[in-house]
Amino acid sequence: MAAFRNCFCAFRRLTYPDLRRHPQHRNAPRNDTNSPQLSLFVAALDATIVATAAPTISADLKSAAGYTWIGAAYNLANAATGVIWASLSDIWGRKVIVLLALALFFVSSAVCATANTMEVLIIGRSFQGVAGGGLILLVHVCISDLFSLR
Repeated sequence: MAAFRNCFCAFRRLTYPDLRRHPQHRNAPRNDTNSPQLSLFVAALDATIVATAAPTISADLKSAAGYTWIGAAYNLANAATGVIWASLSDIWGRKVIVLLALALFFVSSAVCATANTMEVLIIGRSFQGVAGGGLILLVHVCISDLFSLR
């Protein structure tokens, strides 16, 4: 819950940029990137950590053929949806779309955790990939919005 609150606070600063110009905060150290970086860490960790557990998962679900699809579904969906998330964030704003990606990532993680068959796990992993692609891309976009090029 604290991660969602931190993400909301950081993205609120994106929505209301005059909060950063307040005289009290002018010389304070900036920590606007902590919660977006935490979201990036979770999405990147999810792309790599399942590879170590994939043999055990495929043995428990009794599907040797689904072994490769556990990681491939995530990575394919992650790579395919980046442009869509960027376009949606241009239309409706960064904060709404990042929170949508976080919610989708949370729901799809719950689907994967409760999967009883390999098909449900692969579908859940593909939705995790869609949400993870949005998180990875939008964190970079939000950080580029926070800091000027100068």
